[in-house]
Amino acid sequence: MRLSRSVFEYQAKQPDDTVIERELKKLADKHKRYGFRKMFHRLRLQGFAWNYKRVYRVYCSLKLNLKVKPKK
Repeated sequence: MRLSRSVFEYQAKQPDDTVIERELKKLADKHKRYGFRKMFHRLRLQGFAWNYKRVYRVYCSLKLNLKVKPKK
């Protein structure tokens, strides 16, 4: 086979999400009852242009999801 060496030695680069984590933690500390949508909207108003899927992945990894109250 004639494949280049880079095919076998390819290493995927993980995105650096430390800035997203820091900003989400700041918002979560300040506004404890904000859900994902409000936090994402606040980040957009602050001028960050991150994709919502990326922010949601970090949001879930930080376990910031609010618990939903069951209906009676």
